[in-house]
Amino acid sequence: MTVETRSLILKAYAWLFLLSGAVFILLTGALSSGLDLAAAMLPLARPSPHATRTLWLGLTGSMMAMIAYLSLTLAADPRQVAAWRTLLLSKAVSTLLFLCFAALERNTLFLIGAFFDGGILVHLAWLSSGACVPADPLSPASGTVPDCVHEAWFLKANDPSSKDAVWLRYTLERSDSGLEGRVWYAVFDARERRVLSGSWTEPEACACHGLGLCRVGDQRLTRGSASADGPDASWRLSWKDRGVPAFDFVPSWLYAWGLAGTSYTSAVPAALFDGEVRVSGRTYAFRSAPGSVGHLWGRRKAHSWRWLHAAFPDRNGGVEAVFELLSAKGSLGPLVLPRVTRGFLWRKGRVHESSWLKPAGTEAQDHGWRFSLGFDGFSAQGSCAPALDLIAVFEYPDAHGGPLTCRNSKAGSVQLELRGLEGGLRLASSDSAAVEVVERAS
Repeated sequence: MTVETRSLILKAYAWLFLLSGAVFILLTGALSSGLDLAAAMLPLARPSPHATRTLWLGLTGSMMAMIAYLSLTLAADPRQVAAWRTLLLSKAVSTLLFLCFAALERNTLFLIGAFFDGGILVHLAWLSSGACVPADPLSPASGTVPDCVHEAWFLKANDPSSKDAVWLRYTLERSDSGLEGRVWYAVFDARERRVLSGSWTEPEACACHGLGLCRVGDQRLTRGSASADGPDASWRLSWKDRGVPAFDFVPSWLYAWGLAGTSYTSAVPAALFDGEVRVSGRTYAFRSAPGSVGHLWGRRKAHSWRWLHAAFPDRNGGVEAVFELLSAKGSLGPLVLPRVTRGFLWRKGRVHESSWLKPAGTEAQDHGWRFSLGFDGFSAQGSCAPALDLIAVFEYPDAHGGPLTCRNSKAGSVQLELRGLEGGLRLASSDSAAVEVVERAS
């Protein structure tokens, strides 16, 4: 039997189970009449006044056996995302049905079931929230999270002397043939106002644990360095963390519940890079270059997104503030979900996270976009734009929704106004902000 045939049969079973459940809930009278008719036609059968209840008990017993098995399976290996979702779905549906029965029959007895199953649902959701994520912001998800099919680490740095910028990306993609690796690069030449970019694949790739993060052929990424020797580009870079905590943009429960297809963490929001990048025979030096390291992974790629990262220096050569924003549209099957915008601000040793309860959004304008976010006690408004002559364009493959076109500039500008924070602050960067827009072909 082929994989396609097996998949088709299982989909048919899924619809059969769903239809049967709907009949038991919505057409109880018709089901009881059908059972009486069958009893009159079958030999050695007789009508039973409790037939429907007996069938309900049979289904209840089978469901309890299923969720008990799932619980034991997760106790042995809590990283099984599909098992978590099935367990959570069963409790969510039972809680909802108990509430519906209480309302339709005007019987508060059903609220007892809703109370217990709802409490179990909340507790299971809490247990699942940290079970399907890597050990730390930089650790690989490939090989750790079972449903992870794509993963990427990316680095960006801006040299303070030359104003040159670099962006590097290491990706792992899982396919039927195994794990495939790709390395991407873009150098933004400030003096000649040009972008040198490219990528190449390697036949061997793997995620690493410990000090290493991933290996794509002979190209390596560790917790403090990145190296590569490709056909047209090579680099040796190291970095030091500047002590800004990671920005976790996607709560783990959103991923565990299947509401988010990709998880993204700004693993090192502020770093200092040293090293060299050689492209097309020219060497670009980076000395104490401010930058960052990001890490994303998941079961499916987002539909589209806008991303902004900016570090604002203080007068002593340190970091006054770091601001990062992600505005993305996800998808569930053929449905494109509404845009969700989140932001983080680090300043004076404290991380501020935008509130889920306050309005947030982005809007395209001219060659860039505007943004607004609500934080606890203050708000952030502003605008950003890429350097129009320093934009790298890449195409990200996606087997599930067609290719994604990425346009990014690591020499962009940003104007940020913080209203209500210390009486109001204005921060700006004219040539070192990371401004990225990723869209699907219409």
